[in-house]
Amino acid sequence: MRVGIVGCGYVVDDYLRTLPDHPELELVAVTDRNPDRARQVASRYHARWYATTDELLEDSAIQLVVNLTSPESHFEVARAALLAGKHVYGEKPLTLCFEHARELVDLARECGLMLSGAPCALLGDSWGVVQQLVKQGAVGQPKVVYAELDDNPIHLMRPQEWRSESGTPWPYENEFEVGCTLEHASYHVAMLAALFGPVVSVTPFAACLIPDKSPDLPATPPAPDLSVAVLRFGAGVVARLTCSTVAPYDHRLRIIGDEGMVTLDECWHNRSPVHLETFTQLSLNARKLRMIRHSPLLSRLVGIRGRRRPLGAEKPTAGHVPAAGPGIGPSSWAMRVRNHLRRHQMISMDFLLGPQDMARALEEGRDPVMSPEFVLHVTEVTLLISRASSHAQSVPPTTTFAPIDLPTIPGPQWQPTAGTRVSQRLDDFIVSLHNRGTTATAPEKPDRLSAPGRLGD
Repeated sequence: MRVGIVGCGYVVDDYLRTLPDHPELELVAVTDRNPDRARQVASRYHARWYATTDELLEDSAIQLVVNLTSPESHFEVARAALLAGKHVYGEKPLTLCFEHARELVDLARECGLMLSGAPCALLGDSWGVVQQLVKQGAVGQPKVVYAELDDNPIHLMRPQEWRSESGTPWPYENEFEVGCTLEHASYHVAMLAALFGPVVSVTPFAACLIPDKSPDLPATPPAPDLSVAVLRFGAGVVARLTCSTVAPYDHRLRIIGDEGMVTLDECWHNRSPVHLETFTQLSLNARKLRMIRHSPLLSRLVGIRGRRRPLGAEKPTAGHVPAAGPGIGPSSWAMRVRNHLRRHQMISMDFLLGPQDMARALEEGRDPVMSPEFVLHVTEVTLLISRASSHAQSVPPTTTFAPIDLPTIPGPQWQPTAGTRVSQRLDDFIVSLHNRGTTATAPEKPDRLSAPGRLGD
């Protein structure tokens, strides 16, 4: 599929970094309101550049427009691209107005064109393992989800100095004006909706706790830098989502069932560690001891957090775009080490997984996995959370979508493990510690937890 990109800001390098890994995609042209930036990105990634969006849309070679403009331009650019007969993949949020988002979905359907959008983290290997474990019953019946997206108090981290690989500054003014919820909540919303189906109720809370993040910001009403939302899904699962740029970094997601818990360590890494814990008397009660909670070794010995699940073999890559390029200095040893640490220890998302799926969908004659209705639903829920006040209230979304069928991840299937006599005796002993009476009678075996690693009928 031949691709044109509108918007050559900070995020364009995140998208094009993995371009060599996607032979289905061919970058044809780019454009930006800053011609110098468009020219630099085009030279770096061997594409044409256009001075205006209209010129790019007139290029008949382009099939898919990837909309990487700032959020306030998302609707205008996406609508123009659809009217020009192009498929569209948009950065999040799809639009800043729900009515505009619905208009784009209707227009795409009327024109027979594909419309999809970020985030595409649900197509990564880690989330594939998470959804597979949940569907196989590894945690029993899912009950509650705790999803964190605290992204550090960014205003203390000198964001004015951040640069992309191609030298583009991080748009901290726009990020602060739009707010962390619109930028980040959709990651968890999309992943959970893909697994549990549409959200049926949203109870949101949002507030701006640090209004004076930068003297460079205009005197406009500040966007929320903290939001907390309780989402109820049709399957009965309840999720608590937290987004902030106030608290220290924490991107974990935990799905807790009546028999265990699966933990995704980092939602911004396609191969983040995934741990599965099967509840036992030992693991549940040992948590009450401070020395165990604060000791990774002791926690592991008693089964807290469980075992790390295999993600399968890492897909072979054609090699990422090197750090050196037009306008960039030669790749140094320090830069190579930094890039390696970023890919393996920090954020590492393949932003082209979404466009790649659209290319395959076009070839196979189907909707993309993240269909227009799915993206519309995620957009609506995200907007409901972001526009909440400090007085929480439940709001039912008006949209829905067909079930998401994510691809099965190859690898060993989860199987429950049987407990041993030793572990059962440990269970009985730990349960007996909760007997506050004076008698020394042995406690009865509980109905739900019969042995470590396996639950009773």
